[in-house]
Amino acid sequence: METRSTDKRVWTWVSEDGKHAAAGMNMGPGIGMKPGGGGEEQPYDGHGRYLGTAGQGGVSGGVSGGSEVRGKVTKPSEWRGPVQQRDEEAKKVPTTVAWKNAEEEHGLKPQMQGAVQSMRRDVSQLDSVLISSGRREPLGAGDPHADGRAVDISRINGIPVAGLESSNAPGADRAREAARNLEAWAKGDPNVNQFIGPKGGWNKDADGYPTPMDPAKQKMLLDGHKDHIHINVYRK
Repeated sequence: METRSTDKRVWTWVSEDGKHAAAGMNMGPGIGMKPGGGGEEQPYDGHGRYLGTAGQGGVSGGVSGGSEVRGKVTKPSEWRGPVQQRDEEAKKVPTTVAWKNAEEEHGLKPQMQGAVQSMRRDVSQLDSVLISSGRREPLGAGDPHADGRAVDISRINGIPVAGLESSNAPGADRAREAARNLEAWAKGDPNVNQFIGPKGGWNKDADGYPTPMDPAKQKMLLDGHKDHIHINVYRK
């Protein structure tokens, strides 16, 4: 489909499938020549407006293809400005949370429930998690799971936490990035006070700063978290 301006010199063309376009200008005889961009002589019309520099193979100092420009068409509805694109990227699909034992979802303390919701909403690249343990019978003295203050994550984006760092499964790179984002989120979440996983763990000190666990002094605890990520919240 071709259209022309009212003075018949400027024209545009768009293919029927909307994928290609062209635009051009019929220079015409013009009125005269005078110095333009770069000091080069350019034709001008009766109103003193430049018409451009016509050449056999292109426009001098301009684009190739003479006075014709071609390119892919972007429909107005598909165009996204910087603000719109930023807002769209900021919209995160909430993480899907599945429970290995559904009954263990019940009885979590409000601060643990809040942490799970924050994780679903704020951790980028995190598409899904499988929580293998929530509130359960105590496995030892002071077990935060028995108090409803901890959850264990055994899968991230469908990939087992055990061996995640070396996994070649489809989506493993995204899952590894999600795991790193998960830890970064935990460090910044005011409810979380402990994070342990295959790569180590930390506790927040009295000022809320993460303090790494000692691999020698806390070896048994760290060895018990090679196949899952443990997230613990403060007692309130």
